[in-house]
Amino acid sequence: MDEKVLRHVVQRSEEWDISLPLNTQDILTNIEDSFQKKGIHLRFANGRGLSSDKLGANAGLFRSSFIVLTPEWAAYLVLKNSDIVQNAFLSTVGHEMTHKEGKDINPFRHLLNIRFVAWTNEVHADFGAKNKMLQNSHARLISALKFKLSQKVNDCEDWSHPSWQRRISYAENFKIFNEKLIRQIARDAKCKNKKPIQKVIDHYTK
Repeated sequence: MDEKVLRHVVQRSEEWDISLPLNTQDILTNIEDSFQKKGIHLRFANGRGLSSDKLGANAGLFRSSFIVLTPEWAAYLVLKNSDIVQNAFLSTVGHEMTHKEGKDINPFRHLLNIRFVAWTNEVHADFGAKNKMLQNSHARLISALKFKLSQKVNDCEDWSHPSWQRRISYAENFKIFNEKLIRQIARDAKCKNKKPIQKVIDHYTK
């Protein structure tokens, strides 16, 4: 277990005025091991450009890479664990697992439409999380997205990620990831070029 992760949990225990369990390291190790037994490689750690004090995760560049979860996830699972937190955590793992499948389109090969392509990858991973880790429950997906929104001071969006509010809207208005949803993402990302839109639709639906 990364010592920086444990120090972060201790720090949060003091800041949140929540007693630190004596078996904190065992709790986190057991979580990692439980996923390892299912063939899902993840670890709580710093790095990959993630902020340690925010709920975040990264799938890595390769299928063999570990899914990295920030120390903040460790703090929440140890100190603020609940059904809502567990659901959001599972959604996060499922989201990163979907990225690792290799279905994503490289947005840097589509610089003129980079926002549309990147946003589509992210929303596809949201819906993939529902199938992989949330028992295909749409209500659980929406709950997870709303929890993540609640943890944001500013719900911003950029070229790589739509806002959480927008992602919630997609989940609330589309039951499955399909052509209609991809076309909605294209409109929201201000992509009007029919050729890349059709390429993305064909890639994800055929």
